[in-house]
Amino acid sequence: MERERNARRRKNAKKKKQAQRIYALVVLISGLAIIIMTVLLLFHIQRIEVKGNEYCSDREVAESIKSGRLSTNSLYLVLQYGMGKGNVLPCFESMQVSMKNPWTVQIRVKEKTIVAGMKEGEQYVYFDSEGLVVDKSAVKKMVPLVEGITLTSSGEYKVLECADAKLFSEVLDACRELQNYNLSVDKITCRNDRIYLRIANVKVNLGESISAEKIAQIPPIIEKLGGQEGTLHLENYADGQETITFEKAKKSK
Repeated sequence: MERERNARRRKNAKKKKQAQRIYALVVLISGLAIIIMTVLLLFHIQRIEVKGNEYCSDREVAESIKSGRLSTNSLYLVLQYGMGKGNVLPCFESMQVSMKNPWTVQIRVKEKTIVAGMKEGEQYVYFDSEGLVVDKSAVKKMVPLVEGITLTSSGEYKVLECADAKLFSEVLDACRELQNYNLSVDKITCRNDRIYLRIANVKVNLGESISAEKIAQIPPIIEKLGGQEGTLHLENYADGQETITFEKAKKSK
């Protein structure tokens, strides 16, 4: 009899432990469910604030972060971009995502600099120093327009393709050097494989190839000319050359 009672006690104790374990598991699962629901509801994005953008719209930036089912969760997005795994539009140098509060996400972007543009039909195609199309708009921006080059492909966020790739490459070199010297240009014209810059009243003939040395001569000479009209000849300029020709425009009678 005593042996049977001990067996029943052990059996009851075992059942009690099993019930306690099941109860603990249910509590744990319920707690996790509550935490998950809280995270999903509290951190559900209701507002997106975009800063630092000029030519890329707020809507386009907001749409770019929606890459999955969890992209509506602010905590997930902050962690994702913090690890460098979020989607970044090709027109951005950088993109940072942070939380203003659990339901508001702040996106701070640094756009690639537009160096020039081309007219294509009723639109302007704007590109960066690598020739990447970063914006297409009907609005004319305050950047130099390139004339005399035929576009063959101008897809957004793709590198421009032109009929004369070598000439376009030289134009990009010119744009980069102009940026380096913070030199403002009204227009870049390509004619007979030569590149010309229009700076106020002065036309600068750069010839068939671009060099940093050529561009470096422009700012001090423009300053000395004091508003005179004419053509500055740098097509044959080589480093160390002392004589540079400025051909004054002929006055109309």
